[in-house]
Amino acid sequence: MKKKEFNPWPMYTNFVCVLATNGSCCHGFLERASQLNPDMKFLEEISELYRRTANIWNNDDGKDLEALGGGFNVTVRVLQNQKKRAKIAEKLREAAACIDQVAAILGEKLGAPNAETIAALQEAKNILHDPTVKRYSDVEEALMELEE
Repeated sequence: MKKKEFNPWPMYTNFVCVLATNGSCCHGFLERASQLNPDMKFLEEISELYRRTANIWNNDDGKDLEALGGGFNVTVRVLQNQKKRAKIAEKLREAAACIDQVAAILGEKLGAPNAETIAALQEAKNILHDPTVKRYSDVEEALMELEE
């Protein structure tokens, strides 16, 4: 891929943003949920897993995505460097494993999702893999289309 063909936000950076946001911003919510539901001790473990994802993004003793060049300011040059890309991919897999653990804990503690949730998840997967579905690079663009 040539530098001018690389559009970092939809191709990469939005995923880093989700990782950083989820890992950094959920703790107040989880703490309040724990206070309101003291029987849900597993929320502490979930919070720790999300804290780990935040550190994978930007606080892992120089081995985090930002330090590796795979954070918000990623460049096509970094992603085309095989050694750097391998380290970045390893960190992304580690973050994915944390989220897999969150899903497993929630599944175990809260039970299986109902039919409506399963259908919504399947619809999201279908949309994700359907090349004919229109995509938007920002919220304003999507909202403008809704107004039309």
